[in-house]
Amino acid sequence: MSVDGFDSMPADAHASSSEVERVFDDAGREVALGALLGEGGEGRVYALREHPGSVAKLYREPLPARHQAKLRAMTALGDSYLRTIAAWPSGVLFADGARVAGFTMRRVDGYEPVHHLYSPVQRKQFFAHADYAFLVAAARNIAAAFDAIHAHGHVVGDVNQGNLVIRRDSVACFIDCDSFDIHALGTRFACEVGVQHFTPPELQAVPSFAEAARTPNHDAFGLAVLVFHLLFMGRHPYAGIHAAGDMPIEQAIAEYRFAYGPHREARGMQTPPHALALETVSPTIAALFEAAFTEAGATNTRPSARDWVQALDTFGRSLRTCATDSIHRFPAHLRGCPWCEIETRTGMQYFLPTLPAAGTHLALPDNADIQQVWQRIAALGDPEGHPDLAAPKSTSSAMRAAAMRAAADRASSTLTSSAHGVHPLRMRRRIAHAMALAWTLASIVGAVFVPEARIGLAVLWPFAWVADLMLAERPYRREYLRRRDAFERAQHEYDVLLARYRKIRHSRAFADKLRALERAKRGLDALPRGYQRERQKLFALVREKQRDKFLSAYVLADTKFAAIGPGRKATLASFGIETAADVVEPMLGKVKGLGEVARGELLAWRAEIEARFAFDPQGGTDPRDLQWLNRQFANRRARVEKTLREGLRDLQKLDIENQRMRLHALAELQGASVALAQTEADYRALTGAHRRRRLRWRLRRGAGLP
Repeated sequence: MSVDGFDSMPADAHASSSEVERVFDDAGREVALGALLGEGGEGRVYALREHPGSVAKLYREPLPARHQAKLRAMTALGDSYLRTIAAWPSGVLFADGARVAGFTMRRVDGYEPVHHLYSPVQRKQFFAHADYAFLVAAARNIAAAFDAIHAHGHVVGDVNQGNLVIRRDSVACFIDCDSFDIHALGTRFACEVGVQHFTPPELQAVPSFAEAARTPNHDAFGLAVLVFHLLFMGRHPYAGIHAAGDMPIEQAIAEYRFAYGPHREARGMQTPPHALALETVSPTIAALFEAAFTEAGATNTRPSARDWVQALDTFGRSLRTCATDSIHRFPAHLRGCPWCEIETRTGMQYFLPTLPAAGTHLALPDNADIQQVWQRIAALGDPEGHPDLAAPKSTSSAMRAAAMRAAADRASSTLTSSAHGVHPLRMRRRIAHAMALAWTLASIVGAVFVPEARIGLAVLWPFAWVADLMLAERPYRREYLRRRDAFERAQHEYDVLLARYRKIRHSRAFADKLRALERAKRGLDALPRGYQRERQKLFALVREKQRDKFLSAYVLADTKFAAIGPGRKATLASFGIETAADVVEPMLGKVKGLGEVARGELLAWRAEIEARFAFDPQGGTDPRDLQWLNRQFANRRARVEKTLREGLRDLQKLDIENQRMRLHALAELQGASVALAQTEADYRALTGAHRRRRLRWRLRRGAGLP
């Protein structure tokens, strides 16, 4: 690990007191320096022999007077809380009389730089136990550390991934505090440095950070970037795919091109491949990111450190554990586990499980419980289990005779009331016919015996039949048409209901669900074969696995390139290019605007590292690779089994609903059948059709109805 921002020295690296300069505390006592712990471009860090919990930072070059005054002020302002959340100067060290040569501070052991946590590749090495809840907790603790600095009236200023370290219990601590923007008794000691991809848009174009008046609102931007890194697997909020090609992060920040916001397309940006969507986090957290990374944050106020503490506390409590994989923690508002979905879709593994001792084989036994579940699913989908109740098989002569007798009984009881309605019409018609016939006979007799009345009788005779028609045929015709229309309407309604009833067996939702479960079952049956194939492939690719593991130890962020600065490194990390193992043409091709010079430098860097790889034929397969394979297939099986169990419950609910619909349709059909029989009886009674013909029609339409 690093020591207060300096590169650590090997364990056997020591420096005697004769190899270092003599330094004194503010009381003039000589401070005994111990081993050299680390060094960087600015100076060195030494252990203190008499104070093992503290270290001394000594500068290589003499400090300007203002910087010396700043260290004195920081020493005087430091309190116990500041020294808890930061490697705050606790005492000034002097050399050559009154010249400030450095300072003492608490020793920060057991911490790692924050980028070792938010980088998916480095997290597996330095924080293998971390899950998503750990990332949320670390983000919350970082925000709390910022809040403490702001509460004391100071500003971090140079927010970056190198001045924050994280402990294995997610506690955060600031280092390199001597670069902070300090306010002491009306005097401001400015922060004169900064990292562009953590600098807010309004400060991107300043010629010198020393002239910029840093505020907590500027810190709030860098804090939001750190939180985004942690919650979005190391991605930078402004590293996306620009419609026009190359878009350096510094320019994207200056132009507020937030690549994850709801208005990203209007800003000409797209989210990088395989990145989490902003909707993955809670709406409250998403709204804070939107406020921090758009114009609203610069013109008004970005979410403060305290806002982030409160929101992340709530967000952390809302996380739930995946039912399939206990290492997966995800926001409660999501319907399913995003980590399972990503692993299934891309094979990317963001979180390492706590694995048991290395095994050699994964048993995938037939689960009797799942077999029973599938049998019940198959029974629900079996057409024989749901016969057509409207048309049961009844073909014997005895059953036909019984159906005819029952129909005859129903017909006789149904038609009783019809005779009373028909009789008056028939009597009226018979009387009218008799009167017309009598008039006709009278006319004939009169014409024979009274010749002089022939003309009058001939004229009056047609009127008798017209009167007969009006008195008898017209009312009969009206009643006939009314009963015929009623019969036809009843028949149409019955036919529609009968077709609907016979069509109801399973709904489309039931059929779609059943097909999905059948696909899941086929996948479950194929798992043992798939596992054997992947296991054989794993043993066959031992050399490639060893090479990739070797290349993964070389991280882009820790390497200096001529054509690739910190902003471009952040962009590459957002596209999943973090180590030498990721530097391949297909991955580089996804990064728009990556010039040929930068591409060539990356490929040459990988080639130079790969040339140093030496295959170990005795090494065999890495046990963690085999355990990862076992875990993958065990999780796949668990997911499919869960799908089948939940699918059975869904099918049962759909089947109950279908039965309810069938019973309702059957009741409607039976009512329509009775109405049809009545209207037919009324119609046939008026037309004088034979009773047997009515019964045959009734049996033909209603046979088999329960």
